Amino acid sequence: MLARKSELLTRKSELLTRKSELLARKSELLTRKSELLTSKSDLLTSKSDLLTRKSDFLTRNWLFPIRITQLYDSPSRRSVGVF
Repeated sequence: MLARKSELLTRKSELLTRKSELLARKSELLTRKSELLTSKSDLLTSKSDLLTRKSDFLTRNWLFPIRITQLYDSPSRRSVGVF
């Protein structure tokens, strides 16, 4: 009976050691996942900044011809004969 109990305790110890190893590995994987998500967040922030700059650039370039037209169509320009 004691031999059986000893075997069971040995097996339990082995299982707990394995569980500990698996939990350590899981912790490493979660740490790596966290690092990857942080990198992804940084990349998405950079992408967002670039898209904002692109939008600003396109808006300025789209409005530029309108401003020129408004400048040349302004009453003050017409009054001095500039077209």
